[in-house]
Amino acid sequence: MVSEFQIAEYLRGLDDTAARVKYGSSKALRVAARESPDLVYPHFDVFVLLFEGENTIFRWNAARTLGHLAAADRAGKIEKLLPRFCAAITGHELIGAANAIGAAAEIALAKPHLADCLARRILRVESASYATPECRHVAIGHPSSLWTDSLRCCSARVP
Repeated sequence: MVSEFQIAEYLRGLDDTAARVKYGSSKALRVAARESPDLVYPHFDVFVLLFEGENTIFRWNAARTLGHLAAADRAGKIEKLLPRFCAAITGHELIGAANAIGAAAEIALAKPHLADCLARRILRVESASYATPECRHVAIGHPSSLWTDSLRCCSARVP
């Protein structure tokens, strides 16, 4: 189990100039959020900034981290972030969309009342425009591999 001290060290590592340190810290925070969301949750806003930032690797890791943090979100911060978060699903970047879809599955499991809304947003991937038609096909297939458990939370089948 990760400690508060380790989380603080990983957060400091995000500002390091060495790629292995900053990206390693980003990944370590993602893992820590999965294993101990309550310990990482106080830093929720850091991950929102990373998710909305220019650095793609930070953005991708932040999406997954935010998905894990939904389990600890008693303040409703995820709900407020959903419009911006779901925009990544139909954005022009396949890897960003895939990470947002994976995180949305985590959110749906943690917050079943959001499952229907998230499922509808994810189904928009069929009309999304990515770099190539192949990317679109990959994006269409990605939800089915991640959403098996999450779809049980949906109240109705979404067309």
